[in-house]
Amino acid sequence: LSGRGRVIVYLLDVSGSMRDLGPGGGALSKRLGAGAELRRSLLALPADQRFGIVTFAHQARPWTAGPVRASFRARAACIDRLAATGA
Repeated sequence: LSGRGRVIVYLLDVSGSMRDLGPGGGALSKRLGAGAELRRSLLALPADQRFGIVTFAHQARPWTAGPVRASFRARAACIDRLAATGA
């Protein structure tokens, strides 16, 4: 993913269908593939960027009360949370 804006909001589908294998019957589930892309994008954010993550299945669930600065600590916390959720 690439782009630049004042605030980036990532939307992550965590519904049951994301457990299915990716396109072409790939080795990773859709959820694991999306999580890998999100990790790559988070690691590439400059420290002055602001971002938020919202997961959704039946309803939207923001991970924070609002966008946060992409400090090392904030990005690491999100990456740890992704790992804990199996993405």
